[in-house]
Amino acid sequence: IFRIFEDSRGDIWIATTLPNELLRWERSVNIWHNYTREAGFSTRRIGTAFAEDTFGNLWIATGLDDAALVRYRDGQFRVFTQGEGAPREWTRDLFLDHAGRLWLANTAAGLLRLDNPNDEGLQFVKYTTSNGLSSNGSHCVTEDEFGRIYVGSGRGLDRLDPETGQIENFTTADGLPDSDVQLAYRDRNNILWFATTNGLSRLIPEPERQR
Repeated sequence: IFRIFEDSRGDIWIATTLPNELLRWERSVNIWHNYTREAGFSTRRIGTAFAEDTFGNLWIATGLDDAALVRYRDGQFRVFTQGEGAPREWTRDLFLDHAGRLWLANTAAGLLRLDNPNDEGLQFVKYTTSNGLSSNGSHCVTEDEFGRIYVGSGRGLDRLDPETGQIENFTTADGLPDSDVQLAYRDRNNILWFATTNGLSRLIPEPERQR
């Protein structure tokens, strides 16, 4: 078992490795489905992250040589290839923000934002080191209660204001136990947690102050 996710219907989705498969347990009828072929999984494509958008679409990120982005809508899979705009290499994390935008943390393309997840095509807004990110190898993404986006990488933590495009960088000098931030999580009290390779860090976000 490599990744696991519960959707809004209570169904459980599972991505496995060796072999790379996509499975779903349909809770209401206690039936297992194997969607490996329909989702385009193969020895060169493995599921790496799940997210469900406000339209009820399930998004599945993938990695390896033939990386793609998969959308499950109305019982059908749509596989967006790299030729259709999906990022290459590994998309490590998917996150849906308060405005219904889908964010992707990718190991090669930095941070990507999909404003209309229900559209037929992929039109990403991209953030890279040229915009102020610490690294183009992003590992995780989350949001605080003020709408600011946090993205972790091997070079620390970046905070993005989507409205202004301003990016702030945080490292061990700001209290992180390590600059390799692997996982990000926002709890029910709006406190942010960041897992690094050398410990766990907690951040209680504050509103932007006048400078």
